[in-house]
Amino acid sequence: LEPEGLAVAAMLGSNFARDRFSHFTRAQFEAAMARVQADKVESKPREVPSLYEGYLHVLRALFAAPPSDAPAFMRGDAWQAKSCQAALGGWAQMRHTFSLQARRSETYFGMSIVPPGFVEPNPEFFSRMADLVERARKLLDGNRDRWDELASVTRKLEALAHKQLRLQSWSPEDEQFLKGYGEKMGFVMGYDGNSYENPNDDAPRWADVHRNLPGDFSLAAAIGRPREIFVLYPWNGMEILCRGAVMPYYEYRSKERLTDAEWKELLDSPQAPLQPDWLRPFVAK
Repeated sequence: LEPEGLAVAAMLGSNFARDRFSHFTRAQFEAAMARVQADKVESKPREVPSLYEGYLHVLRALFAAPPSDAPAFMRGDAWQAKSCQAALGGWAQMRHTFSLQARRSETYFGMSIVPPGFVEPNPEFFSRMADLVERARKLLDGNRDRWDELASVTRKLEALAHKQLRLQSWSPEDEQFLKGYGEKMGFVMGYDGNSYENPNDDAPRWADVHRNLPGDFSLAAAIGRPREIFVLYPWNGMEILCRGAVMPYYEYRSKERLTDAEWKELLDSPQAPLQPDWLRPFVAK
């Protein structure tokens, strides 16, 4: 059977992905999941889960049922497709480097009026991410200040998500954090001073995740440049149009392995692959 990215999302708990995964019937999928669980039981348990296992645990939070007081849009197919894309975009980056990356973007809904913005109301995701960042900070070499900033930002996002779900107003400190979020994440991603205002065009990443020898092709998983996402967020009896960012996910059959530079050239060409069928109904041309 030919793999596809939706299998990863389905294994992580996405019902949206499971219902659209074309290569298995539901019975076959349940049987495959049972084999995965059996392998976990038979394998020697780890005293401390690896960072990779911790990363998957973080991604599972994207597919958990939304809190009872979450906005209605989080229960629709469009939001579930967004969550699949977010998880698979992260998976593509992980496969690109075969290790956990510190460079992670978070959904941010910016506005020019009060309130200055919202965060994705999923505090469990931010909590797991913060725990993972703090573990990684102790294990991996790198700029300590950037790790500390990422941990601080993620904990703050967790607190804001809880506050937002309870319809509490932002404090002046909260508003200042939201207004400066982009600058903070720029520092985390290696931009010092105001250099984040002219970012490098290095977001597109390409990875060969599976080779089909009989067919002489690979399953390529990749991400493109960030794109806008628009949400009508319910707030105090109003619907506020918010603009945020998502990392577009791609997968397709490829006869050749590409460097990131070659993938960027392909992405900018008329031969650029389309995003997966399950995403296209929710993506503007």
